[in-house]
Amino acid sequence: MYARPDNRKLTRFKQEIRNYIIVRPCPPLYKPETSSEDDHLEPLMENFVGWYRHFSQENMGSIGKLFDALRESMPAFHSVRLRESGEESRALKAVFRSSADGTSDYGFDQLSDGQRALIALYSLIILVEDRRASLFIDEPDNYLSLREIQPWLAQANERCGTSLEQVVVVSHHPVIIDYMAGAHGRWFYRDGDGPVRVSKEPRDTVDGLTISEMIARGWDHERAHMIIVPKRNIETWFAFLRGDADVDETRRYRKLNKASDCHPLADELYRMCHERQRLNASAPPSLREACQEYPKLSRAR
Repeated sequence: MYARPDNRKLTRFKQEIRNYIIVRPCPPLYKPETSSEDDHLEPLMENFVGWYRHFSQENMGSIGKLFDALRESMPAFHSVRLRESGEESRALKAVFRSSADGTSDYGFDQLSDGQRALIALYSLIILVEDRRASLFIDEPDNYLSLREIQPWLAQANERCGTSLEQVVVVSHHPVIIDYMAGAHGRWFYRDGDGPVRVSKEPRDTVDGLTISEMIARGWDHERAHMIIVPKRNIETWFAFLRGDADVDETRRYRKLNKASDCHPLADELYRMCHERQRLNASAPPSLREACQEYPKLSRAR
């Protein structure tokens, strides 16, 4: 469709949609060669090589930036080349420095899933600089270690509002949650089988806990929670629950041999608080206070 005076709004809309990149990277599905130059990506990025062929020619000035970023992520990396593999076909080759001060070429399908993921992720944020694209990406951390995904997150965040219009990341990775969700996150909730609701922040926060730790504990969707802390250490409470006489919160008590040893004592503490059993005067003050607070938690639920 060509732009005309009577379809300007439609043409502008198509141009804006063209700048939306919506993907869920799956490196094992990337095809190693292409016979076309693609200006759009398939949802799983199977046609990444065709997309790279198109944008590496359209944005040749960004190739050096791309290679520099990849050298930071993969120390032995040198460059990427498109080699002729047929009359119209081109195969993507990754060039790495060898130990003999030379270089070695590897087919895209010879690389690890993580290496292919890195090449694709950095290409997504660098080769579209002139378009101010909006990138929507699902689970970019798959196939990558923490030290590999964190620099990419930093670059993506830095480019937002300049060479990228926006970057929307969907992830369950704790590093991504803590790095991006605090200031710019959106939280999706569903109560039972009701509608999905969106919030700019978690329903609850707890001082001293990261957002990812709250999610791991299930506190991001449970409104009522309580943290109880012994005055000295948990072994003080265990000593009382074992039946030791004259428990003193200023003394140090021996630690249990293994974590499973505390389970019966924790069950006993839950029973005492849940049944609102009155603790005797020999109970540590901090434990008595914890059991007094417990009914408030039950009412909150």
